[in-house]
Amino acid sequence: MTLKGIQAAALLLMLCATFACAQADAGQVGGLHVLLTNDDGYQTRGIVEMRRALRDAGYRVTLVAPAVNQSASSMRMNLHTAIKTELIENGVWAVAGSPADAVQIGLLHILRDDPPDLVVSGSNRGENVGFSTYISGTLGAATIAMLRGFPAVAVSVEIELSESNAEPVPYPSTVAAYPGAAEFTAALIRELRETSNGNRILPEHTVLNVNYPALEKNAVRGVRLAKTAYETTYRLTYRDTDTPGELRPHSTQLAEVPEHLHGTDVHWLSMGYITIGVLDGNRDAGDAAQVAVAERLSEVIQPIEPR
Repeated sequence: MTLKGIQAAALLLMLCATFACAQADAGQVGGLHVLLTNDDGYQTRGIVEMRRALRDAGYRVTLVAPAVNQSASSMRMNLHTAIKTELIENGVWAVAGSPADAVQIGLLHILRDDPPDLVVSGSNRGENVGFSTYISGTLGAATIAMLRGFPAVAVSVEIELSESNAEPVPYPSTVAAYPGAAEFTAALIRELRETSNGNRILPEHTVLNVNYPALEKNAVRGVRLAKTAYETTYRLTYRDTDTPGELRPHSTQLAEVPEHLHGTDVHWLSMGYITIGVLDGNRDAGDAAQVAVAERLSEVIQPIEPR
């Protein structure tokens, strides 16, 4: 899909003051089946709003998500002990495991005879840009789905660290942005489907990483297709506690985005734009890096004999 197409979807969303547009378009989506998951837990506001928006858009939604918060679990999965699953209500399952466990149980067990057309992970509380894409359970679930052969979209909403102790609910700006993020995702899926020409919703081995600013819909500045940075503006340190040998993680955030991150997802999100990153889950460094290492290890690596 072209950047113009993505921006058209965003413009359509901004013009929809109510849910009427998504509902009017429901007849065109043809019963698209979405497996919805996250890493924050099946009851959290982000996934509840996402389910509502996807259903309002006419999509059939099966929610399979962790029973409790499993943030920062990447693609960790349980291969050794039994995993409890619970049917909460029709179409909603809670899994006592990681996001990777949840999406695999959804794909390989619950929906094995009724596979989804698309996997959506989110909305997550807290942006997943730059370095965060490697540790995020939200991205982990989407990547597992992609590796299993399903197109996937991960959605996260920015947080403001200064709101961490807000009352009665932490991060009120994030909470207020969940509906907008969910409605944007529904519009994005519609645009992807309308431009697929009957093919896959996304190219094979592709995950879309959507990050939504902690803003009301009318304050969002637009949509950027952005390169994923290698780092973020968050800095992690460890502090001693009163217990000897015990450390507590502590995060701080830079006041400004460093210049070398300008033009990346970190930069555009900080400027109030929705960012979309195109990921493939490939950890290969590429041909140039492989050649450089091969030259240095020429005395170690056994050459491949021609057949």
